[in-house]
Amino acid sequence: LLDPPGLVLAARLDTGTPGATLDALNVREFERDGKTWVKFLLRSAPDAQPQEISRPLLRSSTLKSGARRYVVSLRVRLGSIEQYVEFSLGDRSAQAYPMVLGSKFLRDQAVVDVRRRFTVQTKP
Repeated sequence: LLDPPGLVLAARLDTGTPGATLDALNVREFERDGKTWVKFLLRSAPDAQPQEISRPLLRSSTLKSGARRYVVSLRVRLGSIEQYVEFSLGDRSAQAYPMVLGSKFLRDQAVVDVRRRFTVQTKP
């Protein structure tokens, strides 16, 4: 469960990467109360209606390709684990999972059994 906005997304647990990535469409910066925020569209499924999300910008970087990569914080609940995660926003539309949760999320919280799939179902 990703909160806000309360969407249930399929996530890949990747112990080989430290961070987390989220499939975000139409990411754009704006200013609110003198601080930089970003708006982006998020879908719970490929055929679902996208929801617009606004979050304070934690940081951004420029990739070698010249594209900007934005980082925001969102609360994630996976089974009994609930914590804020810093997500790098990017286009994951060509990937099997819209969300990747890396080792920072899993550290001291969970053990990953690579022989099993979809063992935790989270409901809103």
